[in-house]
Amino acid sequence: MTPSRPLERRKLVVGIAGPLSVIVLAYVLWWVSDRLLYVGPLDRAAFGWLVVMPVWLLSPAVAALLWRGLPPGRTTVVATAIGAVIAVATATLTWTSITSELGRCQFGPRTSAGELVVPMAILGLAVGAGWAASAHVGSAIVRSGWLWRGLGAGIGLLVASTFVLIVGAGLAFMLFTGCNRPI
Repeated sequence: MTPSRPLERRKLVVGIAGPLSVIVLAYVLWWVSDRLLYVGPLDRAAFGWLVVMPVWLLSPAVAALLWRGLPPGRTTVVATAIGAVIAVATATLTWTSITSELGRCQFGPRTSAGELVVPMAILGLAVGAGWAASAHVGSAIVRSGWLWRGLGAGIGLLVASTFVLIVGAGLAFMLFTGCNRPI
């Protein structure tokens, strides 16, 4: 084992743990604000947009900074692995959230829980892929010597993909989920 192996392994561990820590922090902040309803003068929606979303949107910049010392091939593997974790977490949490509400329908849900597995898996994959692409592009630009452009690109791409996903998911939820209504 060469002396650079432990250093490379440490960079890899930090490259995975750093961005995941920021993403977990965003989730924990959202979870706490959702339970408290108010955080200081902010209700949970304002707290989400002013605190949680910026933390989430900074995660590809953190990844770009931490990945600049990794070889490009490793960056692809790390981005894919973290994107997969995000995809599974997003799909699971969204499916659980929606299906828990379906049980409260007085006249039954329009969509069964089983019918929502594939759409939630697609949503999860889209969120994970958007994050992975944002972090990967940002890190490639940072690695080429353009620090601020790389950080901006990573954040900007995640802003764009998050916006598209919020609109798309919102439309899908309105069209395909919900309760039956009596005629």
